[in-house]
Order: sequence, then structure tokens, then C-alpha cells
Amino acid sequence: SDGVTTAKLATDAVTAAKLASNSVVSDSIVDGSIVNADISSSAAIAGSKISPDFGSQGITTTGVISMGNGLTLTGTNPFIDIVDSNNNDDFTVKNDNGTFKIQDKTNSVDRLAIDSSGRFLLGTSSYKSNLNASADSSGQIAQFVHAGDNINGCLSVFAYSGSTVPSTRGAKIQLHRARSSDGSTNTILSNGDLIGAIEFKGNDGTSFTAAARIDVMVDGGTGTDDMPGRMQFLTSGDGSGAPTERMRIDSSGRVLIGLTSTSQTHPLQINSDSNAQAIAVIGRSSDDI
Repeated sequence: SDGVTTAKLATDAVTAAKLASNSVVSDSIVDGSIVNADISSSAAIAGSKISPDFGSQGITTTGVISMGNGLTLTGTNPFIDIVDSNNNDDFTVKNDNGTFKIQDKTNSVDRLAIDSSGRFLLGTSSYKSNLNASADSSGQIAQFVHAGDNINGCLSVFAYSGSTVPSTRGAKIQLHRARSSDGSTNTILSNGDLIGAIEFKGNDGTSFTAAARIDVMVDGGTGTDDMPGRMQFLTSGDGSGAPTERMRIDSSGRVLIGLTSTSQTHPLQINSDSNAQAIAVIGRSSDDI
């Protein structure tokens, strides 16, 4: 034992070519005897030759970590912290019990989440189902939540569309509908189908209840490049949370107030269901219409 020591060996007397493969194993190397300075900067050690793996040991670098096929994080609620050294907000990307989250770590608030049902949640990680309508509760694919005193919650679309065709290019909101249910098949709509709606709901202390709605419906036979439509305007009366139609503009351009169908061709038609006058012109002395 200890018959041959490093002091008895000439420099470079033992080279890799003089060692049999696998003749030097980990047990033959004294802990701490090989330091970074002993390893050539050009020596490449394959990851497959590092055994065991890093285990629970942390890896710290000031450089860039590059990888080929992907990064897998395994654990309970795995996460990645993104820390800004310039004292700006820090963020965490994590899997929180099946919900993907981007958290503002500095302010301890969730900025974005995608839950296990695929619903996109911005400004919250808690899906809100108190919408007072089963179809609305199950049909939500995205929710945007803004909270704060004396601040409006707004969604904005900015269009910088140039000047080539200024009369037709701008910011748009488009609502699309097909009769298929697979997300891709083009299935034609039929007369009376709802294409889209904008609904206004207020919180009644328990749920969000409808106060008004604008519906766009198919208003006639359909075909290629043929989609007649009508707009219906509905409001909820006092004591109700179910909007009732008050006015519509049909595919012929007729404006109907107080009625939903007519055989007349007049562009403006008003029906009063009481003894009151149908039209009042305010500002005249005593001869209101």
C-alpha cells in the first residue's frame, strides 16, 4: 500500500494511453484530489458519464443553459423562478396542482393561468362559475378579471392600418359561428340560429345576472356567400334577470319596436301594447304625437 506515490513519478510519466480502460474507478481517487485546475478546458465530459445524476443538488450559472430536446421538471408543483437583478418584478412559472400559472412573485399575485379544462384566465387563477346561466358557466373559454378602486376594466384593440384603404381597415371584433361541434368542420347555419351575442351582467349579491343583451341571428335562408342577419336588442324589466326583446333590425333593414314579426314593408314600425301613444316628441307644448 502506498508503494508508488505521486512524488516518485516523473511529470507526465503516466498518461491516459498507459492506463487500461476502466482501470481507474471512483474508489481509487481521493476526494478533493482533482480540482478544476487539473482538468483541461478543452476536456469534454459527456453527461452520460456523470453518475449518479445531480440529484437534489442545485445548479448555479451566470451563463446561458442550452439543451436539445427539452427540459423536464418533476415534483410537487414544479416551478421556474425568473429573477430580475435590476430590482424589477420577479416572476414564477409553475404547475400548481394541474393549473399552469405565471405569477408576479414580487407582488404575490397570479397574472395568467390556464386551468386543467383549458380555460384561459387573465388576472386570476380562480374560474368564476356564478354566471346565473348553465350554458354560460360551461361555455366559458376565457375570463379576464381586473380589480381595483376607481379604475375601469377595459379590453383594447389597437389597429395601425395605414392609409391604403382607410375606409375598410381598422380595429375589429369578430364573432364566428358554425353548426359543427368538432372545432374545424364548416357546417352551414340555418334560419333562426344565433350567431353571436353581447350580454351585460351585473352582480346581484350572489351571481352575475343579465340586464341587457344584443343578439345577432340568421334571418332567412343561407347558402354560399349568403348569410342574412338581424340584430335583436333586449333588456330586463324591473324584478327580472331575463332580458326581453325590445327592438330588432331585420335583414330587410326594417326597424321593429315592440314587435318581432310583420308583413308590412315600412322601414320603421312601432307597436305599443298599452293605451299610451307609441311616439312622443318631447319639447312641444301640448300636441305630442
